Amino acid sequence: MQDSYSPYVNETVDAHSFVDLGTCRDDRYRVYDYFYAESIATVQECANYCSNTASGNSAYVGFEYDIRDNAMCRCLYLNSCLPISLPVDSDGSYSFGSAAGEIMESDGASVRYACYAFVSEGIFLLGSSCLVGFFSCNVMLMFSFVCFLLQDSYSPYINDVDVDLYFHVGLGDCLDDRNRGYDYFYVQSISTIPDCASYCSITAGRNSAYVGFEYDIRENALCRCLYSDDRVPTSLPADIDGSYRYAQGLGEIATSDGASVRFSCYALVSGNCRIVEY
Repeated sequence: MQDSYSPYVNETVDAHSFVDLGTCRDDRYRVYDYFYAESIATVQECANYCSNTASGNSAYVGFEYDIRDNAMCRCLYLNSCLPISLPVDSDGSYSFGSAAGEIMESDGASVRYACYAFVSEGIFLLGSSCLVGFFSCNVMLMFSFVCFLLQDSYSPYINDVDVDLYFHVGLGDCLDDRNRGYDYFYVQSISTIPDCASYCSITAGRNSAYVGFEYDIRENALCRCLYSDDRVPTSLPADIDGSYRYAQGLGEIATSDGASVRFSCYALVSGNCRIVEY
Protein backbone atom coordinates (compact mmCIF):
# COMPACT_ATOMS: atom_id res chain seq x y z
CA MET A 1 0.00 0.00 0.00
CA GLN A 2 2.91 2.33 0.70
CA ASP A 3 4.13 1.84 -2.87
CA SER A 4 1.00 3.50 -4.22
CA TYR A 5 1.94 6.55 -2.23
CA SER A 6 5.63 6.48 -3.11
CA PRO A 7 5.57 9.89 -4.84
CA TYR A 8 4.90 11.35 -1.41
CA VAL A 9 6.46 9.12 1.23
CA ASN A 10 9.70 8.63 -0.67
CA GLU A 11 10.15 12.33 -1.26
CA THR A 12 13.31 13.70 0.32
CA VAL A 13 12.55 16.53 2.72
CA ASP A 14 15.00 18.84 4.45
CA ALA A 15 15.80 18.03 8.10
CA HIS A 16 13.04 15.41 8.38
CA SER A 17 12.90 11.63 8.13
CA PHE A 18 9.93 9.60 6.90
CA VAL A 19 8.66 7.36 9.72
CA ASP A 20 5.66 5.54 8.21
CA LEU A 21 2.07 6.03 7.11
CA GLY A 22 -0.46 7.10 9.73
CA THR A 23 -0.31 9.61 12.57
CA CYS A 24 2.94 10.11 14.49
CA ARG A 25 3.29 8.61 17.99
CA ASP A 26 5.78 8.83 20.85
CA ASP A 27 7.25 5.83 22.70
CA ARG A 28 4.01 5.40 24.66
CA TYR A 29 1.85 5.56 21.52
CA ARG A 30 0.53 9.03 22.33
CA VAL A 31 -0.39 11.67 19.75
CA TYR A 32 0.98 15.20 19.53
CA ASP A 33 -0.48 18.67 19.75
CA TYR A 34 -0.40 20.50 16.43
CA PHE A 35 -1.51 23.45 14.37
CA TYR A 36 -2.31 22.97 10.71
CA ALA A 37 -2.52 24.69 7.34
CA GLU A 38 -4.83 23.46 4.59
CA SER A 39 -3.15 24.92 1.52
CA ILE A 40 0.21 23.13 1.45
CA ALA A 41 0.72 21.38 -1.89
CA THR A 42 3.73 19.08 -1.27
CA VAL A 43 5.55 17.22 1.48
CA GLN A 44 8.57 19.49 1.04
CA GLU A 45 6.43 22.61 1.40
CA CYS A 46 4.97 21.14 4.58
CA ALA A 47 8.47 20.49 5.95
CA ASN A 48 9.51 24.05 5.10
CA TYR A 49 6.36 25.55 6.60
CA CYS A 50 6.69 23.68 9.88
CA SER A 51 10.43 24.30 10.19
CA ASN A 52 10.09 28.00 9.46
CA THR A 53 7.19 28.53 11.83
CA ALA A 54 8.93 26.53 14.58
CA SER A 55 11.83 28.97 14.32
CA GLY A 56 14.01 27.09 16.79
CA ASN A 57 11.22 26.08 19.19
CA SER A 58 12.72 23.03 20.93
CA ALA A 59 9.27 21.47 21.38
CA TYR A 60 8.78 21.00 17.62
CA VAL A 61 9.13 17.30 16.74
CA GLY A 62 7.96 16.85 13.13
CA PHE A 63 4.92 16.94 10.87
CA GLU A 64 2.12 14.92 9.32
CA TYR A 65 1.10 15.45 5.71
CA ASP A 66 -2.23 14.57 4.13
CA ILE A 67 -1.11 12.43 1.19
CA ARG A 68 -4.67 11.65 0.17
CA ASP A 69 -5.77 15.20 -0.58
CA ASN A 70 -2.32 16.80 -0.91
CA ALA A 71 -3.23 19.81 1.15
CA MET A 72 -3.30 19.44 4.95
CA CYS A 73 -0.04 19.97 6.82
CA ARG A 74 0.15 19.42 10.59
CA CYS A 75 3.11 20.83 12.55
CA LEU A 76 3.61 18.66 15.65
CA TYR A 77 4.63 19.78 19.13
CA LEU A 78 5.12 18.19 22.52
CA ASN A 79 2.20 18.25 24.94
CA SER A 80 1.45 21.77 26.22
CA CYS A 81 4.06 23.36 23.97
CA LEU A 82 2.15 24.84 21.05
CA PRO A 83 3.32 28.40 20.36
CA ILE A 84 1.30 31.05 22.19
CA SER A 85 0.57 32.92 18.97
CA LEU A 86 -0.08 30.67 15.99
CA PRO A 87 1.00 31.68 12.48
CA VAL A 88 -1.54 33.98 10.85
CA ASP A 89 -1.92 31.59 7.91
CA SER A 90 -2.70 28.52 10.02
CA ASP A 91 -6.23 27.14 9.81
CA GLY A 92 -6.62 25.73 13.29
CA SER A 93 -5.03 23.68 16.05
CA TYR A 94 -5.47 20.56 18.17
CA SER A 95 -4.25 20.71 21.74
CA PHE A 96 -5.43 17.53 23.43
CA GLY A 97 -2.42 15.34 22.65
CA SER A 98 -0.26 13.94 25.45
CA ALA A 99 2.97 12.98 23.65
CA ALA A 100 6.00 14.01 25.69
CA GLY A 101 9.00 12.84 23.68
CA GLU A 102 10.46 12.29 20.24
CA ILE A 103 8.49 10.63 17.43
CA MET A 104 9.12 6.88 17.61
CA GLU A 105 6.54 5.37 15.24
CA SER A 106 3.21 5.94 13.49
CA ASP A 107 -0.08 4.17 14.10
CA GLY A 108 -0.24 2.80 10.52
CA ALA A 109 -4.00 2.85 10.83
CA SER A 110 -4.61 5.35 8.07
CA VAL A 111 -3.06 5.91 4.67
CA ARG A 112 -4.33 9.45 4.68
CA TYR A 113 -1.32 10.83 6.55
CA ALA A 114 2.42 10.32 6.31
CA CYS A 115 4.50 10.89 9.44
CA TYR A 116 7.85 12.70 9.31
CA ALA A 117 10.15 13.24 12.33
CA PHE A 118 12.36 16.27 12.69
CA VAL A 119 16.02 15.29 12.45
CA SER A 120 18.90 17.24 13.93
CA GLU A 121 22.26 16.38 12.38
CA GLY A 122 21.00 12.93 11.43
CA ILE A 123 19.63 12.12 14.88
CA PHE A 124 15.98 12.19 15.88
CA LEU A 125 15.42 15.25 17.99
CA LEU A 126 14.79 14.39 21.61
CA GLY A 127 11.96 16.56 22.86
CA SER A 128 12.47 18.32 26.17
CA SER A 129 9.77 17.79 28.74
CA CYS A 130 7.28 20.53 29.43
CA LEU A 131 6.91 21.27 33.10
CA VAL A 132 3.97 23.58 32.70
CA GLY A 133 1.28 20.92 32.61
CA PHE A 134 -1.32 19.35 30.39
CA PHE A 135 -2.96 21.33 27.61
CA SER A 136 -6.24 19.48 27.79
CA CYS A 137 -9.66 19.50 29.34
CA ASN A 138 -8.63 16.55 31.52
CA VAL A 139 -11.97 14.83 31.11
CA MET A 140 -13.36 11.80 29.31
CA LEU A 141 -12.55 11.48 25.62
CA MET A 142 -16.11 12.17 24.54
CA PHE A 143 -16.33 15.31 26.63
CA SER A 144 -12.91 16.40 25.39
CA PHE A 145 -14.38 16.59 21.90
CA VAL A 146 -17.25 18.71 23.22
CA CYS A 147 -14.76 20.92 25.01
CA PHE A 148 -12.76 21.30 21.80
CA LEU A 149 -15.88 22.51 20.01
CA LEU A 150 -16.62 24.94 22.82
CA GLN A 151 -13.11 26.33 22.58
CA ASP A 152 -13.60 26.96 18.88
CA SER A 153 -16.76 28.97 19.60
CA TYR A 154 -14.76 31.19 21.94
CA SER A 155 -11.77 31.53 19.63
CA PRO A 156 -12.04 35.35 19.46
CA TYR A 157 -11.13 35.31 23.15
CA ILE A 158 -8.91 32.31 23.78
CA ASN A 159 -6.85 33.04 20.69
CA ASP A 160 -6.32 36.61 21.85
CA VAL A 161 -3.00 35.53 23.26
CA ASP A 162 -0.42 38.12 22.37
CA VAL A 163 0.63 37.61 25.96
CA ASP A 164 4.29 37.29 26.89
CA LEU A 165 5.21 34.53 29.35
CA TYR A 166 1.84 32.75 29.26
CA PHE A 167 0.16 29.95 27.36
CA HIS A 168 -3.51 29.04 27.15
CA VAL A 169 -4.28 25.89 29.17
CA GLY A 170 -8.00 25.47 28.47
CA LEU A 171 -11.49 26.61 29.31
CA GLY A 172 -12.67 26.55 32.91
CA ASP A 173 -10.88 27.12 36.21
CA CYS A 174 -7.14 26.44 36.44
CA LEU A 175 -6.17 23.35 38.45
CA ASP A 176 -2.98 21.87 39.87
CA ASP A 177 -1.84 18.27 39.27
CA ARG A 178 -4.30 17.05 41.93
CA ASN A 179 -7.25 18.92 40.40
CA ARG A 180 -7.29 21.64 43.04
CA GLY A 181 -8.06 25.28 42.31
CA TYR A 182 -6.00 28.29 43.33
CA ASP A 183 -6.38 31.23 45.68
CA TYR A 184 -6.74 34.55 43.91
CA PHE A 185 -7.62 38.20 44.02
CA TYR A 186 -9.70 39.70 41.25
CA VAL A 187 -10.52 42.90 39.40
CA GLN A 188 -13.79 43.47 37.54
CA SER A 189 -12.74 46.20 35.11
CA ILE A 190 -10.17 44.44 32.88
CA SER A 191 -11.36 44.50 29.27
CA THR A 192 -8.92 42.17 27.46
CA ILE A 193 -6.82 39.05 28.08
CA PRO A 194 -3.48 40.90 27.51
CA ASP A 195 -4.59 43.56 30.02
CA CYS A 196 -5.35 40.83 32.54
CA ALA A 197 -1.94 39.24 31.95
CA SER A 198 -0.20 42.58 32.39
CA TYR A 199 -2.17 43.46 35.52
CA CYS A 200 -1.44 40.14 37.21
CA SER A 201 2.25 40.20 36.24
CA ILE A 202 2.77 43.73 37.51
CA THR A 203 0.93 43.17 40.80
CA ALA A 204 2.74 39.87 41.37
CA GLY A 205 6.16 41.47 41.10
CA ARG A 206 8.66 38.79 42.11
CA ASN A 207 6.23 36.74 44.17
CA SER A 208 7.21 33.15 43.33
CA ALA A 209 3.77 31.86 44.33
CA TYR A 210 2.10 33.56 41.35
CA VAL A 211 1.16 30.88 38.78
CA GLY A 212 -1.14 32.48 36.20
CA PHE A 213 -4.58 33.96 35.68
CA GLU A 214 -8.18 33.26 34.71
CA TYR A 215 -10.15 35.61 32.50
CA ASP A 216 -13.92 35.89 32.22
CA ILE A 217 -14.47 35.44 28.49
CA ARG A 218 -18.24 35.62 28.84
CA GLU A 219 -18.41 39.11 30.33
CA ASN A 220 -14.96 40.34 29.21
CA ALA A 221 -14.27 42.04 32.51
CA LEU A 222 -13.29 39.82 35.45
CA CYS A 223 -9.58 39.04 35.87
CA ARG A 224 -8.34 36.62 38.55
CA CYS A 225 -4.65 36.56 39.53
CA LEU A 226 -3.83 33.08 40.83
CA TYR A 227 -1.48 32.10 43.65
CA SER A 228 -0.22 28.78 44.94
CA ASP A 229 0.13 27.41 48.46
CA ASP A 230 -2.15 29.90 50.23
CA ARG A 231 0.25 32.71 49.35
CA VAL A 232 -1.99 35.48 48.03
CA PRO A 233 -0.15 38.68 48.98
CA THR A 234 -1.11 40.00 52.43
CA SER A 235 -1.02 43.54 51.08
CA LEU A 236 -3.36 43.53 48.08
CA PRO A 237 -3.50 46.14 45.29
CA ALA A 238 -5.79 49.05 46.13
CA ASP A 239 -7.90 48.65 42.99
CA ILE A 240 -8.96 45.02 43.48
CA ASP A 241 -12.60 44.04 43.99
CA GLY A 242 -12.12 41.01 46.21
CA SER A 243 -10.17 37.84 46.93
CA TYR A 244 -10.63 34.11 47.55
CA ARG A 245 -8.31 32.26 49.95
CA TYR A 246 -9.88 28.84 50.49
CA ALA A 247 -8.43 26.77 47.63
CA GLN A 248 -5.60 24.29 48.09
CA GLY A 249 -3.74 24.47 44.78
CA LEU A 250 0.00 23.83 45.03
CA GLY A 251 2.67 24.38 42.41
CA GLU A 252 2.30 25.18 38.74
CA ILE A 253 -0.95 24.98 36.78
CA ALA A 254 -1.39 21.50 35.30
CA THR A 255 -4.79 21.65 33.58
CA SER A 256 -8.22 23.30 33.58
CA ASP A 257 -11.48 21.72 34.68
CA GLY A 258 -13.32 22.36 31.40
CA ALA A 259 -16.54 22.56 33.41
CA SER A 260 -17.36 26.14 32.51
CA VAL A 261 -16.98 28.20 29.36
CA ARG A 262 -17.12 31.37 31.42
CA PHE A 263 -13.41 31.40 32.28
CA SER A 264 -10.28 30.77 30.28
CA CYS A 265 -7.14 29.58 32.07
CA TYR A 266 -3.62 30.87 31.34
CA ALA A 267 -0.47 29.53 33.00
CA LEU A 268 2.75 31.39 33.62
CA VAL A 269 5.40 29.65 31.52
CA SER A 270 7.89 28.01 33.82
CA GLY A 271 9.10 24.91 32.00
CA ASN A 272 11.34 24.01 29.10
CA CYS A 273 8.94 24.96 26.31
CA ARG A 274 10.56 27.77 24.38
CA ILE A 275 7.45 29.63 23.27
CA VAL A 276 7.78 31.52 19.99
CA GLU A 277 5.79 34.59 19.02
CA TYR A 278 5.05 35.29 15.35
